[in-house]
Amino acid sequence: MPDREPVAFVEEFGVDAGRIRHDSKITVYLSAEDLHVIEKTRADLCDRHGVRVDRGRLVRIAVAQAVADYRANGTESDLWRRLKR
Repeated sequence: MPDREPVAFVEEFGVDAGRIRHDSKITVYLSAEDLHVIEKTRADLCDRHGVRVDRGRLVRIAVAQAVADYRANGTESDLWRRLKR
């Protein structure tokens, strides 16, 4: 693991997270329902707004937003509240 901040989310959460080559990978297990929600969101973005996006990019953007919110708001962040349920 490098010693630098693990933040490649486009200049500290500018959150473009477009189609770029990624040098690290993780495996995330989701319920069928969670995956269905991601797929429906992806399809909706394309069908209603003409925005073509892959599942990985959706997940990277969501993670970047959650981390940015936590860094900015700490225990008042949505991430913190959801983890403390």
